Order: sequence, then C-alpha cells, then structure tokens
Amino acid sequence: VADDAQFYLAETYYRDEQFKLAAFHYNKLLRSFPSSQFYKRALFQAAMCYFEASPKFDRDQGDTETAVRQFKIFSDLYPDDDSLNAIARERAAELRDKMAQKEFSIAEQYRKLDDPRAALIYYQKVIDLYPDSRYHIPALEEKARALKLLGRDKEALDAVQKFIDENPTNPLLSRI
Repeated sequence: VADDAQFYLAETYYRDEQFKLAAFHYNKLLRSFPSSQFYKRALFQAAMCYFEASPKFDRDQGDTETAVRQFKIFSDLYPDDDSLNAIARERAAELRDKMAQKEFSIAEQYRKLDDPRAALIYYQKVIDLYPDSRYHIPALEEKARALKLLGRDKEALDAVQKFIDENPTNPLLSRI
C-alpha cells in the first residue's frame, strides 16, 4: 500500500502543477519500490515533471538535462511501449532542441560582438552535441563563416564540405 500512497501523492502534486515536489515523490517511489506496479508510470511521470519545469532556452537548463536523461532511461527500459516511448522520444527531442538553441544563441551573441573565436566554440558545441536539432545546419554554416573570418580558410572549406556531404539537397547550399 505504501507504493500506492507514494504514487498518488506524486500525482496530486503533478496535477497541482507543483512539478518539483511531484518529481521528488515519483523519484522516491522509484528508489524505495523498484518492483512496484507503478514503477514504469512513475519513471515516465518524473521525466514529465522535469519537462514541465524546463525553463525558456535562455535560462539554466538543469531541469531540461534531467528530463532528457530520464526520458532516455525510460526509452531504454521500455523500448516496446509504443505509446509512452513515442512521447518520451518526442519530448526528449524537443528538449534537446531547446538546449541547442541556448548554445546557438550564445554563439550568435559572440558573433554580434565580433568575437568569431568565441562564437566558433559554441557553434562547434551545437554541431557535436545536437546533430538532431534544427540548429545543426545553421551552426555548420556559421562555423564556416567564423573560420573564414579567422583566416582559417582550409578549415572553413572542410566545414563547407562537411555541410555539403551531410546536406546535398539543402537550399542553403548556394548561399554557403
């Protein structure tokens, strides 16, 4: 009965939009009752709590990173659950896009401040960490531009070639 009470306490906090408290209680159930019938749902709901608590892209993304990790754990543990696993993958992709947006916006700030060396670091971070995000292609394009500004023409050409190899039909090809 204890796992039942723990789960429904977490559910109450979740429905009251007290996501941090709900996450605490879902995670307490996960730690205390690993064989509970509520384990699977609690794992998913804990990830949803962090998803709901995830701030706008320009804020600290700690909750966003936690949500992505928890959704990944859920997907790894329950790969055959089509409905919840599809939602978990979709939410994780949405959150990864937000994290990429944060890094890309930092790069853009450095670009505007005429600091291509610093911008390059953040464009590379988007390229390396978020290849599945909508910021990947713009980061590749801007990386090439930053390298050109730094006089690193060979590396800029390599970046352009990588862009062409990865995106042979992209409309940005003529511009890049």
